[in-house]
Parts: sequence; structure tokens; C-alpha cells
Amino acid sequence: MPLAVTSSPNQPQELIELQKLNHAQKLIQPKERWQIAGTVFDLTCSDNKLSSSWSEVRTHFFSGLAQIIKGLKTRYRFKDANIIRNVTQVNSINASQYDNSTTAKPATPDQLQYTIDNATDYLKDTQRQDGSWSSTYAGGPMHTCLRTIALSKLNVHDSTETTKAIIFNILDFQLENGGFVLYTSGSPSKSITRLCYLTLVLLMNSNNGVLYQDAELRNIVENALVKAKGFIASKAKSQELAGYTMTTDFCWDLSAPAITHSIPPIPFASLVGFVSLSIGLFNIFQMNLLKVLPSFFILHQLRINRNYVGRMFSRLEDPVLRKFEARIVDTQDGNGSWLYLVFVTSLNLLALHSRGHDMDSPVIRKGVKYLVDSASITSQGKLKLNFMNGELWDTVTHAGVLNLSGTQTSAQIIKSILPHLLDGVREDNRWAFSISGRTTDNDSSAVALAIIAHLYNDMDTFQKQLSAPQIRKTCRAILAHQQKDGGWAGFDDSAPIRFGSQAPGPTEAVLFDSSTPDITGRVMAGLLATYEMDVIPYSLKVQIEMALSKAVSYFSTAQCRSGLAEGSYWSRWIAGPISGTCFATIALRAAGVDPEDKKLSLARDFLLNTQDSFIGGWGESPESDIDPQAVGQGPCTPLQTALAISGLIACADNDDHLAATAIHKGVNYLISHEKNGQWDDQTPLATFHTGIEYYCTPENTNIAVVTALLLYKRYIQSGPEDAIHYIVKH
Repeated sequence: MPLAVTSSPNQPQELIELQKLNHAQKLIQPKERWQIAGTVFDLTCSDNKLSSSWSEVRTHFFSGLAQIIKGLKTRYRFKDANIIRNVTQVNSINASQYDNSTTAKPATPDQLQYTIDNATDYLKDTQRQDGSWSSTYAGGPMHTCLRTIALSKLNVHDSTETTKAIIFNILDFQLENGGFVLYTSGSPSKSITRLCYLTLVLLMNSNNGVLYQDAELRNIVENALVKAKGFIASKAKSQELAGYTMTTDFCWDLSAPAITHSIPPIPFASLVGFVSLSIGLFNIFQMNLLKVLPSFFILHQLRINRNYVGRMFSRLEDPVLRKFEARIVDTQDGNGSWLYLVFVTSLNLLALHSRGHDMDSPVIRKGVKYLVDSASITSQGKLKLNFMNGELWDTVTHAGVLNLSGTQTSAQIIKSILPHLLDGVREDNRWAFSISGRTTDNDSSAVALAIIAHLYNDMDTFQKQLSAPQIRKTCRAILAHQQKDGGWAGFDDSAPIRFGSQAPGPTEAVLFDSSTPDITGRVMAGLLATYEMDVIPYSLKVQIEMALSKAVSYFSTAQCRSGLAEGSYWSRWIAGPISGTCFATIALRAAGVDPEDKKLSLARDFLLNTQDSFIGGWGESPESDIDPQAVGQGPCTPLQTALAISGLIACADNDDHLAATAIHKGVNYLISHEKNGQWDDQTPLATFHTGIEYYCTPENTNIAVVTALLLYKRYIQSGPEDAIHYIVKH
């Protein structure tokens, strides 16, 4: 289809190029097409006014509140004396599964090196021209749908090819009962099903209705919509979250305003929200949640403007809405996103558009370009949509592996990544997940700090002059964000509750930013990497020593002491406790904790007990975050196997033959599953909020696997203690 782009002397050139890039076309009125396609594609049809009930929203809210109260009662949170207790018995180890030494021979040096070389060659080949890396973050339909709805409201549409790929991508998440899931193998959700329904209708109405000419596609989508309506109308079990229900209702309200609202319009809600934010009433919740609230208040306010009284209330609240609008504009990331997420970017664009911003606004143009660039088509014709960008994290982890393996010289790595690192430092002397992001975090800061420390001795004089002050500043910034229990959270320096020794429930994970074992482990590793550097003054070394001592104590309180998860540590960013146990044990061993210490001995037993003794790998599903009986249960995956191997090496001593056998088996599993320098988990394991949504990030799996193989190589040569200290320092 030819691209129709009109221009005028006053039209910004950036907008013209954006339209060309996205095949933007004016959306014609669809009345004629409804006669062809049927009422299932007509958002004005009364049969398609899908809305959840107000009672459902109340149910979601009160069930979440009940979860938090239950968590406060059952988890150790406030009194340290109640957290630490003596453990006299540990899970017994089935030693017989490790007796058959014929299945546990160490990988040959040639096999190991060949696999490492393949993987590092692939990592090197994916480096971008500017010296950075950008990984895949493949999320579910929530992000795809919000992206589509935001672009549709701004009258920007993908090409026909991309639109078709988006449709099939969304349909991949529909179950036989008609419901849609947030991620593959997840539970169906009525709010997500309603959002997918709306998005499919909008997609079929886009690009001048060209997809209606494809009778087969039209029939597939129509059948999917009929099944979705059946699921929504049924009493089928549905996993819901109040925030997702509200988001879906906002989108329906913008696209089909005649629908019944789930949440009734509340006068002066924006004013109450603004005052609450101003006086810090919401500060008990995690910082990122507060950054989404302005768009929620603006979108909720649209529901007031339905009658004279409502419009009067709106005029009274307009000054507050302008302040929320200004907050959104002022917090946009350098690449056009907000919080480097498609989800938040889409909501903010919808909110700004409702306040009168259009494509003439630079803020809107940058945001739209970010959304457009987030989607592409693979060589197989499938959709690739990155729901977030994390170039800082990706660049640091990729460069770290290449440095550890010797694939690139230190001079090459420094030249390619140091400008990005220095450019990514923000006002609080921390880094964000994305190079251009504004929202800094402890995790990204720690891994960035570590690689600067690893490369510092190989820098030239000018590079050292630039890096040394930043090392000191970032160390102090990270230390200032240590929480009272000794651990570190993702973003904040305090939280009203602690998650204790168990993973939080979904509602707790969204609301609170408390210390977590995996982040604490990586922060400790970053501090340990810098501790012995000459650029660190004595006073700062003393502060680091004190912080590390508190962190080691934190791991006593955070270790699970019951059930199948006994000895493990949960993880905020990856499904299940296997991964968290890896990062915790590496940090503990590098900090000088003896393998005989219960923190390491219990973790060792957990990892040995959860290995598949026949296959040699480890694996567990996202269900392990919310179901204690699912811990350690599930198909083996390269990511979890690699992390378990690293954790076992951290827990082992030189004469630990059981651990050695398990490690050999795990490495053989990884070598046998390598394909062209890559590994495929075949299931989403990464998560942003425990127990809610999971996504795939294959490049990060590759990093974890290669790191484990390099650690194993050092372990074979000089034993576990040297291997752990070497990897933390190099």
C-alpha cells in the first residue's frame, strides 16, 4: 500500500520522517467496514461494551489488602530476635544420585573452550556500532496492547505486515477457554482479556481496513473475539490485579466512551491525590509506583466530564491536572520513554493526549518514536517487541563477560563502554537500567561500578582521572541506599516492611521496595570489587566494611528455613529461589564467609536437592514464587542451571565431591544445549514484579551461562575459593 504523507512548510521535519518510518495513515471512519466485517469489530455496538464490574474491582482491592495483612502476620519483619534461630537439622542429601561417576566426568578443556568461544563470538557480534549492547526483553500482551492503543489514539499505525504480526502475537496468549494470559503458562485474566479484545478490534480497524480483505485472518480474529467474550461473561477462575483492571478500563473509556465504567468517577480524586503526594502520604510505597500515578489521575479525571456538574468539577481541578501534566513532561527519559517501559510510556502518552498534546509536541513525538522503535519483524515474520530497554545493564554485563574471557582487550572494552558509562550517571551519582533513563537503581549502579573497578588499572591517565571521582561518589551513593536490615532494594533506601525469608506476594511486590537477597548480593559484589582500589580513601573503606558486615547479617534473616525452599534465597528479578541463591552465595563467599557456615551449607544442600540427577540441569517455573510446593520443580533451563552451578561453586570446599559431581553434570548439560553460541530457556523466567508477570530475555541467559562456564574453568584450575574471588575482582 503506498504511503500517503502530506507536509506543509510549517510541519516539523521530524514528524514527516516519523510518519514515513511508521507508515502512518489517517484512520478512516469504519462504518462501511462494519457492514462487511460484522458487529464484533464495532466498538459502538452494545454487545461489545465489555466492562468489569465495580464489585470485581472492590474484590481485587480487598483481596490484595488481605494478602498484605496475612504477610505481615506470617513473615518475620520487625524484630530481628525473632528472625534468627538455630537450625540443627537440614534437608538430607540423596548421595546415591551422585554415585555414578561415569555420568559426571568433567567437561574436557576442548569442549569447554569451544563452547565459550562460540558464545563470546556471538556476544561480540551483537555489539552495536556505538560500542553498546541492547538485549531482548520480550514481554506479554499487556505491553503490546497498550502500545497499540496509545499509537491508535495518536493516529499513528504500523505497517500492514507489522500489524498482522502483532495480531498473531496477541493471539498466542489466548487459551482454549477464550481467556488471555499475561505470559506464557500464566493464569487467565479477565482484565487482560478485555484489553486484548479492544486491541484486536483497533488493529483490524487500522490501516484503512486493509486487513479486512484477508478473509482467513478476519475469521481467525472474529472467532478469537467471540471466545474472549464468552470467557469474560463466564464465572471462570481469573487472576486479577486492581491496577490492571483500572488500566484496561481507561483504555476502553478512551476508545469506546459509551461503555459502563468499572470505577465510578470520583470528584476531586486528582486533588486528593496531589495533596497526598505532596505531603508524602504515599511515600511508604515504592518510588516507581508513584511515578505512574499522575497518568492514572489524569485518565480517571476524563470520566468526570460527562455532564454539567462533572465539567464544573473538572474546571476546579484543572490547576492540579496541569501540575500532573508538567510532572509527566519533566520526567521523560532521553530516549522518549518513561521509566524505560512501554507500559508507562503508553499510559503517559494517553494522559498527555487527553490534556491536548498532539503530534506537534516534541514530548509526544519522542514518545511515539520510542513506541514505534520497540517493535520489529524477525526474519521468520514474527513480532519482536521489547517492552523495556536496558542498554546500561546490557552493555555492562556483555563487556564484563568479554573482559573475563579475554575475548577483547581491556583497552578495546574501555574505549567502547566508558563514554556510555560516564554519560549514564545521574544527579544522585547512580546509574539507571537504561543509559538515557532518569530512574536510577542500586542494581544497575553496582554492576556498572564493578566493571569500572575491573578495568581501572588498565585505563590511561585521562580515563582514570574521569573514573576515580565517580567510583568514590557511586560507592557513597550505594552505601546511602542500604536499608536498615542490612540489605539493598531495587530503588529505595527504606521500606515500611521486610519480606523476611520468603518471596513476597504479588500485591506486596508491587507496593513495596524492600531488601532482596539477589540485589544485595550483586551490590556486595560491586563494593567488594572496589574495596581494595587505591582511589578509595580509608574512611570510605571503613564504611564499606561496616556495610558488608550488616549485609552478611541480613542474609541470616533472608534465608528460607522451611519446606522445599529451605536454605534458598528468593530473587526479585528472576523466577524462583534458585537464582537468588546464586547471587547470595557468591557475595557471601567473596566476603569471606566459610563454606561450613550455615548460610552456605544450607544453600549447598538446597541446590543439590533441586538438581535433576539424570539430566544434570536445574529448573523451576514461575509458580515457585507463589507456591512453596513448586520450588525446584519444573523442566531444566540453561539460565537456572548456570546460576545453580555458580551458586554451588560458591558453597563448595576443595574436598566436596558431591558438589563437584553435581557441578560437572550441570556443565555437561549446558554444553549439550548450546546452539550457535546461544541458549534457549523456552519459557519466560525474568520478572519485574514477583508473582505477576514474566518475560523472556535470551541475551541475559547467555551472559549467565558464559559466566558460569568461565567460573567453572577457574574452579577446575584452582578450586572454588579462588574462582569466586577471581570473578568478583575481574
